[in-house]
Order: sequence, then structure tokens, then C-alpha cells
Amino acid sequence: MDAREFLILLTDQQVDALFRFARAVPEEQREWRPMDRGRSVLDQVRECAGVPRLLALMVAQGPSAVGGAEFEARMREWSAWTLDEAETICREDTRALAEALRSLSEDDLERKFPSPFRPGTETSILELAATHCWNLIYHVGQIAYIQTLLGDQRMH
Repeated sequence: MDAREFLILLTDQQVDALFRFARAVPEEQREWRPMDRGRSVLDQVRECAGVPRLLALMVAQGPSAVGGAEFEARMREWSAWTLDEAETICREDTRALAEALRSLSEDDLERKFPSPFRPGTETSILELAATHCWNLIYHVGQIAYIQTLLGDQRMH
């Protein structure tokens, strides 16, 4: 298995984990925010579902394909998604990101360009695509923490 296929496998596993953990939170608690300032489970799930479409565009068309206006429009779109809608969109757009990755040569995957997220640094297409995976891992942890705050100590 090469790095691309490993990333796709790990990302798929984290999508599964995200929705497994989110669904373990009682529905009436999914909008609860720690200290009334943190992010709710549903807000975090929506972000994780909204990002892969943007990344797929960047992988397929280049990093300049998505700017601030596109990102802000996508945020407005995802702000109303239900958990079920977010899951459907996340799975569809994660598949699209995987297909965009599979369409590129090894050289294309490793080509460096200025990072759209960390000014002054460079990144590769493969590293850019990994953003979805590490974002999922981070938010699964955040949702697990919210579960403990709500009294659920089980590993889902």
C-alpha cells in the first residue's frame, strides 16, 4: 500500500469514527457547547463534512481553485446541515477527494506549492489532502472530550 492509499484508508476510518462518536452523543446534546463558548458536536461534524469538497477542488484544479470567498460560502452552506445530511455529504465528498488523489501521478502528489493555510511555507498536494484526515482525528478527539463532560466514559 502506498502513502496515497494509506491516507485514503485512514481518512475513511476517521469518517466512520466521527459519525460513530457523534451519534453516541444524545441528540438533545449535540448542539451543547462547553462553557457556552466551545464548539458543539454538530458544529464540528459540519466542518468535517464541509471541508473535503474544497480540498477535492484544490487537489484536482490546484490550490488557487479555492479562496476565502469559496470557503466562506461553504461555511454558510454547512451551518444548516443536520447530522444525517452532514454524514451523506462527508462520505460523498471524501470519496471525491480520494478519486482526485487517485487521478494524480506520484510526481503531481509530491509537487510543492505555497501553503494556502500556513503563509511562508510550502506543502504538497498529498500533504494538503491529509488536512481532511488530521482534521477528522482532531474533531473525533474533541467530540470524545465532550462526551466525557456529559458523563459518557465509554470508547465508541
